[in-house]
Amino acid sequence: MKSIILLKVFAIMTAFAFSVPGCAAQNEAKKMIDILAHSSKIIESDLVLEEFVEGRQTTRVIVTLLEPERFRKSRESKPSSSHRGRNFKDPVFREELQRAVRESQEQVIRRLDPGKIRITNRFVYVFGFSAEVSLEGLKELEELDEVILISKDRLLEVK
Repeated sequence: MKSIILLKVFAIMTAFAFSVPGCAAQNEAKKMIDILAHSSKIIESDLVLEEFVEGRQTTRVIVTLLEPERFRKSRESKPSSSHRGRNFKDPVFREELQRAVRESQEQVIRRLDPGKIRITNRFVYVFGFSAEVSLEGLKELEELDEVILISKDRLLEVK
């Protein structure tokens, strides 16, 4: 399925590149789309890249960050007799998690180009955020070691 979609993307981008002045820019965009389509970090890349293929300048994504090792180790080192662990009913755990999430987000966000990536939501208890990105911004995110997954920010319907 993914290969069929990628072939369609290639055909559309090739036709587009030859029909519009400034072919070099379109060829660069096509190359970048092709590279990103094969990224192991981008989940359902056809959905993430669809708006770029259609000629739009931005798309919305959800970015999942690596849980910082110091947070994971600090939680693992707590004695099991404390009954803390990963208990969301425990206010101390929630506070520690919120702080770790905020620090993780800040560490990544301060390095991003705001002209390519606009943060739309910072999650409170999840290591990640949502953003509106240009194609170059998507590539920038994909190259960061702290970013483990990128997916399309979309509404999901329960059937």
